[in-house]
Amino acid sequence: MSRTDRIIGSLAGRPAGDPTWDDDCVLAYDELAEGLNELKLSKDQLYHRRGDYPALSTGISYGGGQTEPAELLLHETNRPIVKKLCRGRGVHRMSGFMNATFAMGSPKMYKNYEFNMGEILEHHPDLHLPYDNSIRAATTFNFGPRAFTKIHIDSANLPSGWCSIASLGEYNPRTGGHIILHHAKLIIEFPPHSVAHILSGSFPHENIPIGENETRASITQYTAGGLFRRVAYGHRTEQEFESQDPAGKAAMDASRRQRWHESVALFSKYDELAADIEKVFNVK
Repeated sequence: MSRTDRIIGSLAGRPAGDPTWDDDCVLAYDELAEGLNELKLSKDQLYHRRGDYPALSTGISYGGGQTEPAELLLHETNRPIVKKLCRGRGVHRMSGFMNATFAMGSPKMYKNYEFNMGEILEHHPDLHLPYDNSIRAATTFNFGPRAFTKIHIDSANLPSGWCSIASLGEYNPRTGGHIILHHAKLIIEFPPHSVAHILSGSFPHENIPIGENETRASITQYTAGGLFRRVAYGHRTEQEFESQDPAGKAAMDASRRQRWHESVALFSKYDELAADIEKVFNVK
């Protein structure tokens, strides 16, 4: 990679030299396993386009015909279980590390997420983020014992935004669990107890299956692109924006190329990352 290239993803790995990390990752896997035993899941949550494993999402969504941002619907049995999962010591620690490494790997993008989610929460005080230590709007629990995804794109996610993934379980990362990023033509080892950030809304991706006697689960964090559009449209639907301010809507449509370049500029360049961190977070 050239020192002037932009950073479009991150293999954040794990905290360096922390003797408690592995124990908390094992705890997170156990918390997911305990939660799975209590959850009431539909067939669509057991077998879905990402793979044939149990998965459940929670958090704030906007898109697919919604006229207002709203929290993802959960079966009444699942609500307290999901809240307990998000607050569990192991899962909560994974969330904090995903959030922190997102901030350090792409500080300008992180600040943009922070601004937009602040706007959403200010205008919709009844909504709540899944975690108190992450700015992402939603999270998905991909439960074990053998969670690995089929090729897919998470098209509802912000196309230019990072999705964070924490991998859990016990498997050999040399023989399975790899992330495949098809557009980038990369196959990347993804060890258990590690975190990665990818453009899940733009890059087709999948995992290499793990062995029959191995285990894997994962936690993802992300934000729907519709929430960013909602803020840009003045907290209106596209139809409301067009009917109430047709000139403003036309001007925004005409500026798509410029807005794309602005999105690209949020990716730090390799040789400017330290300066971006210092500037965005006012640290030295």
